[in-house]
Amino acid sequence: MIEAIKAGYARFPGLLLCLCVLCTHPALAGQQVGEKIHDLLQNLTESGAFSGSVAVVIAGDSIVSNGYGLANIEHDVPNTSTTKIRIASITKPFTAMAILLLQDRGSLSVDDAIGEHLPNIPVAWQELRIRQLLNHTSGLSHPWDLPDFRERIMMMPLSADEVLSLYSDIPLVSEPGEEYHYSGIGYFLLARIIENVSGVLYHQFLEKNIFEPLGMINTGSDRHRPIVRNRASGYELVDGTLVNAAPMHMTILTGGGDLYSTAEDMQRWHSALADKAILSEEAYSQMLAPGLRDYGYGWRIQTHNGIKMVMHTGGLPGFRSLIMSFPELDSCIIILSNRSDIDYNEILDVVVPMIVGTASSGY
Repeated sequence: MIEAIKAGYARFPGLLLCLCVLCTHPALAGQQVGEKIHDLLQNLTESGAFSGSVAVVIAGDSIVSNGYGLANIEHDVPNTSTTKIRIASITKPFTAMAILLLQDRGSLSVDDAIGEHLPNIPVAWQELRIRQLLNHTSGLSHPWDLPDFRERIMMMPLSADEVLSLYSDIPLVSEPGEEYHYSGIGYFLLARIIENVSGVLYHQFLEKNIFEPLGMINTGSDRHRPIVRNRASGYELVDGTLVNAAPMHMTILTGGGDLYSTAEDMQRWHSALADKAILSEEAYSQMLAPGLRDYGYGWRIQTHNGIKMVMHTGGLPGFRSLIMSFPELDSCIIILSNRSDIDYNEILDVVVPMIVGTASSGY
């Protein structure tokens, strides 16, 4: 993703000059940059290259928070900044925050063996450490690695206990602590730890301790049966034709990919990160310390020209998502799409240089 920043200046040579002009008039900078980003997104939407919602924050000010395209094509319902869209793997940073919050309260330690909190798991998993689940070094596999996950398993109406039983048959793919292997199964286990330690369901813990304190009233765990107002439908491109995405029973992705949110709520999430809300200073330091492949606890952490960039992406049938935050600049871009074929880079190549250039120049 860092390459998107460099590519933006190369592909759009007038961009750097534009930023210099804007930043000599800071009162106009946010409005003009917002208009340019909105025009880009409108053009992509009209050409069929984007559908969803986008939020852009520069130096603490929201300059874009809009929906584009349709949340439901069959009923001609437009996307807005409050459309609820599956955020897929951006669920993981919320799970990591919940674990660290429990650590702050003295209820667990990230150095604990997971067997202390999950007694009914395979013997081979008992000594895995919570921190290894958080940073994907546990050796656990990923659900999507299963040969029939997309064709069969993800559509099965399994309970949480049945999901755990299914995952329990999968062997480790590497020795714990030695290699990075992205694992949604690890985050499913983290959700179970949150439940066992807190005494409430995973989604209830997040609602009470993260979503409600931050005012994220339109974020939650996605399930098929409940009627959720303003929930987007997901679409895929198959042989050049846009079709409804394959159905999923989201319980199987609990902790690692089962949440929905909105552009507006994700801005509140960014603000919490910038303000270091909810968690202690020590917990934030742990969460944002890059490990193997630049992955910390629920986040990928990189730098560009000395500026810290904290990010995560997500993808499910019919949905793609991204949050790229620059906490030191109190700036970010959030992309939530109800199409799984969209290309982030068409947006990032233009928007990221605008964010970094404008915020760094004193807007």
